[in-house]
Amino acid sequence: MLLGATGSFTEPRARERLASRFAGASARAGDPEHGALALLRPWGVAGLDVEERVAVDPASGSWLVLSGHVFRDLASGLEGRAPRAASLLLPRLAAKGVAGLGELDGSFALAWFDGRRRRLHLVRDRFGEEPLCYGLGRGGALFGSRSLDLVATGLLAEGLCPHGLASFLTFGFVPGEATLDAQVRRVPSGGVVVLDGAGNVLSIDRWYRPVFEDRASGGEDGPGRLRTLLEEAVARRAEGPRPAALLEDEPAVRAVASLARRCATPSLAGFDAAALPAAEEDALAL
Repeated sequence: MLLGATGSFTEPRARERLASRFAGASARAGDPEHGALALLRPWGVAGLDVEERVAVDPASGSWLVLSGHVFRDLASGLEGRAPRAASLLLPRLAAKGVAGLGELDGSFALAWFDGRRRRLHLVRDRFGEEPLCYGLGRGGALFGSRSLDLVATGLLAEGLCPHGLASFLTFGFVPGEATLDAQVRRVPSGGVVVLDGAGNVLSIDRWYRPVFEDRASGGEDGPGRLRTLLEEAVARRAEGPRPAALLEDEPAVRAVASLARRCATPSLAGFDAAALPAAEEDALAL
């Protein structure tokens, strides 16, 4: 989990509140003099906490903090989990910008500070597997994995977001960029939010859009190609001995679980309160 700040929220009194909220932080990056800093708190899961989360380039003053994983790198030919994902990402972003993320498959949320341009980039993976949000206050901004950490610092004005509340009461969740907190927004899935050193939002854009560029080539049909890509992505994420649990009774979650059960080694055991027949569950997997 990560928590960070820009602008006036990097001043001493504000930093004390950040440190208090993230007591026991395992790592930090950034320099208040440069207008941005970040803290990382361990998950308390041995298999996750040993992975590299921070990379720094002293020559440029650039740094990166990461929550998540990289499973594939087309540029280097890497197949499987990247052992030093932060060190892989920082020079890639410095050389190619966020367009370089198109060469990677992963589930990640990251904060990248470009020391040469003094710009902070908040980035989420293609489909928003990893959470990342930000809040704007007087003279600064906060960012982190969880909105409750941002609000708990006491640095943002409290209050419900009417749009978020209406969405929650209508759909049972809050879609899009809104949250239930008036001052907190989500970084879009496949998106990047760029802020300056004072915490001003300079741009909100998407580095990824789900478009099949070869759809007119007479090759595999769109749904078939999508299924193939999903199976390959689930197989990459199911590699290794790490345990996993899916705790949501939704068709899309059961579809992913069905794919994972066919891809994973050793096989997965599933417990479904809905008790769907196996044939019906498999049918959900596209």
